[in-house]
Amino acid sequence: MNVRFLEVARRELPDVVLMDLVMPGMDGITATRQLKAQGLCARVIALTAHAMRADVERAHEAGFDGYITKPFMLPTLVQDIKECLERASRNGHGPQHNNPNATGEF
Repeated sequence: MNVRFLEVARRELPDVVLMDLVMPGMDGITATRQLKAQGLCARVIALTAHAMRADVERAHEAGFDGYITKPFMLPTLVQDIKECLERASRNGHGPQHNNPNATGEF
C-alpha cells in the first residue's frame, strides 16, 4: 500500500474496496482512514486473517464497512460482501456509486 493506491482510488472511484489490515508500506487501518478523509465514498471491507475482537473494533473505528476473515471460500466471500453492503445500506450508508459506469452488480 502506498500513495499510488490512493491516487488510483481517487481516479477510479471504486464502489467497494477489499482491504487487508497488514500490508507493506501502509497498514489497512491507515489506508482506510486516508481514503475516508479524502472523501472517497467506497465501501471498505476488511479481508484479513486478523480475527481478534480488538482488530474488528479498530477496523470499525477506522471507518471499515465490513469485516471478513481469512481463510474463505469464494461463494462465501461473495455472500459476505453482499451482506456487508446490505448492512451499510440499511444503516444509511448506501448504496453509493462513485463510478458513473457502475452497474451495482458483482
